[in-house]
Amino acid sequence: MTTNSTTAEKPTGVQPQAATMPLLPGDRIAAGYRRSPAVPVALAFAAGILADHLTDGDLRLWLAASWTCLVAWGICLARRVAAAAAVCLLTAVLAAGAGWHHWRWSIVAADHISRFAQEEPQPAHLIGRLVDQPWIVPRKERDLPVPIPQFDRTLATLECRELISGSTVQAVSGRVRLDVNGHLSGGSIGDDVEVVGLLSRPSGPSNPGAFDFRKFLRSDGLLASLHCGEPEDVRVVHAGGNRLRRWQGRLRGRAEQMLQEKLSERTAPVGVALLLGTRTAIPEDLRTAFAESGTMHILAISGSNVGILAGLLWVVAHVAGLGRTGSVGLILTGILGYSFVADSQPPVMRAVLMIVALVAGAPWHREGTMVNGLALAALGVLAWNPSHLFDVGAQLSFLAVAALIWAPTWSRSVREFASPPEEPAAGLERSLLTRLLRSTRRALVTVHVTIAAVWLFTLPLTIARFNLVSPVGFFVNVVLAPLVVVILWCGYALLLVGLVAPPLAAPFAFGFDAALRLMLWLIERAAAIPGGHVYLPGPSDGWLAGFYVCLAAVAFGLPEGRLRWWGWRAMLVWIVGGLSIPLWPHRADELRCTFLSVGHGLAVVVELPEGRTLVYDAGQMQDGTRAMQAVQQALWQRGVRAVDALMISHADIDHFNGVPGLARTVSIGSVLIHESFLDFRQLGVEKTCQVLADRGVPIKLIRAGDQVSLDPQVKLTVLHPTSADRLPTDNANSIVLEIEYRGRRILLTGDLERDGLEYVLRQPPRHIDIFLAPHHGRVAASPRRLAEWADPDWVIVSDGRQDNSDKLRDVFGRSAQVLSTQRSGAITFIIDKQGQVTCRPFRPEPPR
Repeated sequence: MTTNSTTAEKPTGVQPQAATMPLLPGDRIAAGYRRSPAVPVALAFAAGILADHLTDGDLRLWLAASWTCLVAWGICLARRVAAAAAVCLLTAVLAAGAGWHHWRWSIVAADHISRFAQEEPQPAHLIGRLVDQPWIVPRKERDLPVPIPQFDRTLATLECRELISGSTVQAVSGRVRLDVNGHLSGGSIGDDVEVVGLLSRPSGPSNPGAFDFRKFLRSDGLLASLHCGEPEDVRVVHAGGNRLRRWQGRLRGRAEQMLQEKLSERTAPVGVALLLGTRTAIPEDLRTAFAESGTMHILAISGSNVGILAGLLWVVAHVAGLGRTGSVGLILTGILGYSFVADSQPPVMRAVLMIVALVAGAPWHREGTMVNGLALAALGVLAWNPSHLFDVGAQLSFLAVAALIWAPTWSRSVREFASPPEEPAAGLERSLLTRLLRSTRRALVTVHVTIAAVWLFTLPLTIARFNLVSPVGFFVNVVLAPLVVVILWCGYALLLVGLVAPPLAAPFAFGFDAALRLMLWLIERAAAIPGGHVYLPGPSDGWLAGFYVCLAAVAFGLPEGRLRWWGWRAMLVWIVGGLSIPLWPHRADELRCTFLSVGHGLAVVVELPEGRTLVYDAGQMQDGTRAMQAVQQALWQRGVRAVDALMISHADIDHFNGVPGLARTVSIGSVLIHESFLDFRQLGVEKTCQVLADRGVPIKLIRAGDQVSLDPQVKLTVLHPTSADRLPTDNANSIVLEIEYRGRRILLTGDLERDGLEYVLRQPPRHIDIFLAPHHGRVAASPRRLAEWADPDWVIVSDGRQDNSDKLRDVFGRSAQVLSTQRSGAITFIIDKQGQVTCRPFRPEPPR
């Protein structure tokens, strides 16, 4: 019996085609995570570090949370609940990151050397081991000479073992920063040494917006520092230690010596910085040229530098005919060997980790994505030191690499918009010249788009941390891009040949030196272009966070998803809003007077109610750069872009040696001086006047009785000196300025003493609310008659270690509150429109 069937027979040899279903957004995200599984793990680990940084949680809490989430992860896996398992695992990673940060940042052993250190330096006798190769920091070239001799310094890290006090020897742990005046030629990495010096805890910032040196050292596990006055204070007890590390130190030393011998004096410091990461020998003016031309990133060993090395090794492998496995082996061996010579510094290791993550799986056809490689590098860096999450160098490095990852997508979109794609056969019909021109145009578009992407990713952070924008850098980097590749290839070849076969290194040294000279010439010309760079206040951390959230949505959101669409619009609104709010005119209706902490020197910033700014002195005895940085950071912290008037009290170097540097970074309306300042025999006076003239800053003479017209609500009166008087000493000629607002008075006295002080005391007495103690609080400059004449409520002392606050309390009496910038840091007084005075020290004075 035959059964009829309505089913049609399938033709033989034809396989059924599976229906292709479009991926939903959630499926695409899951697919992306499967290709880049390290991304969510790295984000969770970083979030944990940030959580502990903000909350300072308890280590036991973080560990308990991590173990609990791991148990929950196992249960979810057993029950095949994938989404819940992923959430539990990422939460466990978050808690682990928080616990790791807490362990590295907050846990200090009971015998740690920092527990024996104080804020004030104390004599100490230590025995320990040098854990890195000591390096020389050349003395800085100053804008103006200083009366105190400056020396080269040697820096190293000392792992402490014993603290000796008389006949008592106590076992200690922990590391200190060793700072020696002069060249320490006897010690090497791994040596056991005996050190005598001054032990102290690093000091934190003293002024608004200042660099936190204490946090910088703490991020490397250094909670104390030991200063030695001369190299003889360090004596080698036993030469030994880790042989591998000693060989590494000697190899790096040979590399530095070889570069200094093969290169010219001008290019050697830059060559060492490019290849080995040591920038201490670069002159300050050249370092400034790199920053102002927007090319400072060239000096930093980053992912792009190591990528160029990997590209060179790939070319060598390709020419040599090595297969996939041989090429990967050569690349990994080359970059790991390079990191060994470069002393495995954090920037080098960041770049090496990323390259390893990208190419390590290539022999097994397991090539990773760029994003996954970046995430693995971030995990490695944070596992090595979680504090690198807050290091601006690490942040800029990862942002630049993220921009390089995103740039090809943007570049392709730009090329397609400029010239729609065409059939491949169409190109064959064109001439060779036409095809060459089209290829050149595509290459130029790619280079410009790549640099624009790097700018978009890094510029906001650069402005926020360095207060510098260099528009000229966009064009200079386009020109320098191919030149830098040639420079680095020549440099890497020189490094290898110079260490292995020095007689054959001459051609590579010549090419490296010539290319460096050309690069430096271009950079210095770019830095000198008028308007090529601008110093300005940076955005807040809150604005930065919002910008980078929008940028992440734009750069790494789904191409056809709504996330990228909203990201572009949110970023546009965020940028416009962030730029327009500071430009919106506003009146504070208050006067702010800030006495900055600059050590033995003086710098006072006065912000007037209608938005104008007066600076009274900007100098420091040992380093005018310190006063310059204190003033400019205080201005930028307040969003102030320009100084309307800068008054120099007299011709002592510790009152004006920060002015030349300040004139280069901040717009100054005019400089006010007394004619006695114009004594070109005085140290630094002529050069300061020359710098101001070159910058187009007018110099105006003032005298007793003059009114400085900056704000109609504020009376600024010069009390001393008169035009006819030219007293025998500079201090006696100090300009005395009285500031009066809403019935309150501030008196700024410079270094007033002797004949000048007598002249002021002959004027009618008055009640001074805020009084600057003359001559850095010297008791001889503040006699009892001056206290009775001024009858102040607050007395401010601007000085360094020599603090006479206690003696001045006896002079001015109990009614006056004496504050010192050495103990309180910057001291800000606010006079509101009702005449109420508020005093805000930057840090509370420690108990006496």
